[in-house]
Amino acid sequence: MSVLARVIEERQHWVERNHNAEAQRQRVWRLIRFSFMATGIVLGYTYRIQLVDVLMHYLVK
Repeated sequence: MSVLARVIEERQHWVERNHNAEAQRQRVWRLIRFSFMATGIVLGYTYRIQLVDVLMHYLVK
């Protein structure tokens, strides 16, 4: 009986560890996705500003 209880307890710990690893993976993935999005927004803004500068340069000329 104690062996069975120990096995069940060990399995419960393993499930908890697995769940924590999954949550950690999701958190890391969300962070990576957010950093990609932020980088894209910053690049988009700078590129658009440069594009507007070039357009204004040609329009004024």
